[in-house]
Amino acid sequence: MVQNAPPYQREVRVPMAKSYEQIRAEIAALEKQANTVREAEKSAAVETVRKLIQQYELSMNDIGKRLFGKRPMGKESAKVGTGAKKVYPPKYRDPVSGKEWSGMGKPPMWIAEATKEGRRDDFLIAGKKAASKAPKKAAEAKPTAKGVRKVAT
Repeated sequence: MVQNAPPYQREVRVPMAKSYEQIRAEIAALEKQANTVREAEKSAAVETVRKLIQQYELSMNDIGKRLFGKRPMGKESAKVGTGAKKVYPPKYRDPVSGKEWSGMGKPPMWIAEATKEGRRDDFLIAGKKAASKAPKKAAEAKPTAKGVRKVAT
């Protein structure tokens, strides 16, 4: 082609594009470099936080309350506040594994299978009463000072 030709007639040379494998290799190298830099920055951040905690004598409770707005951590905190769970005493015990269940919530597999077979009471801990599934009897009429009181049925 002639050098003095108009631009639309000139030969266009496109540089050789990188292959997919070359681009993936570059990405992998950059990710490795990014991870190295991130770990270095993370180490520096942890060291800064450690120095601040030591300088201001902060506890985990101080940090948790201010950062997350949560109640203090630890065994004492389970007793504090309205969010504490009520713990029920065990009512059933598996004689094989020794595991216990209070009768509240979803039953474990060993008691669920026994319930299907009609043997739930076999797992009762001595002195505990099973919840009766029988329909409750309607209250009977009881005499009062003015006569017999009617009971809704």
